[in-house]
Amino acid sequence: LAVTPGPAELERVYGDLCALGPDSRVTPWPFPQLMADAAEAARAGLLVRNEDVWQSLRQVNFALLDKTGTITQGKPSVVAAELPDEACGYVLALESCSHHHLSTAIGAYLRERLSGQPCGAPDSVSSVPGEGIYGRWGSDEWFIGRARGRACRKDSLHASECFVEVRRNGAYIGCLTVADTLRADSREAVFDLRAAGAALVMATGDNMDAAIECGRAAGLENIRWEVRAAGKLALVHGEQRCGRVVMAVGDGLNDAAAIRAAAVGVDRS
Repeated sequence: LAVTPGPAELERVYGDLCALGPDSRVTPWPFPQLMADAAEAARAGLLVRNEDVWQSLRQVNFALLDKTGTITQGKPSVVAAELPDEACGYVLALESCSHHHLSTAIGAYLRERLSGQPCGAPDSVSSVPGEGIYGRWGSDEWFIGRARGRACRKDSLHASECFVEVRRNGAYIGCLTVADTLRADSREAVFDLRAAGAALVMATGDNMDAAIECGRAAGLENIRWEVRAAGKLALVHGEQRCGRVVMAVGDGLNDAAAIRAAAVGVDRS
């Protein structure tokens, strides 16, 4: 299920399906209703890739939500940077090799700062979901991604912000602060999904302060932070072992494994 709009659109479709009956084996979905709801979903921007998702969606009782792009707008921008000029060209070249949503914001910021002049392409590139991207130029390895060193500051962090760290050969070089705002309909969607009977968990790779502040602003109580891709997959499998029908919502890069494993996977990338 590939989705473009906010969570309220997903909640409306989910609510309509729940109203049809709790057991699809007893209450089959009439074909005209299927076509009508599929057309309504398409008008809302939802692309359904598997017809079985309609039946599974009716039975969902647990939803795993990512933070960035699901609870927040998913349109980040760089609001501050502590990065030496010598590093900017390497970071821009690395971000040009990435499809992550933060890369667009960082790339735009650095192109303006550098007047669009990155250094040459790296000799090799590798990415680690939920961590970041590595690039090698000769004997030097550059990294941009999850903060673990001096960039892990919490004194000025707000719910909409996260820190992205730059390292060379494992040593801290600098960081960028990237901000993203809460979706206007997130709190309403969380309330309605919970009222429909779904238990909700927000799991994010961001640090504790950012995760808790953002999750609480959206009305969420069960909040997990610093969760890697493998951790989200483990959450899905754990709930499935308890007999729950899981929906996972996130981006198709970092959350791909969890989205594939869930009964209903919503890719918002």
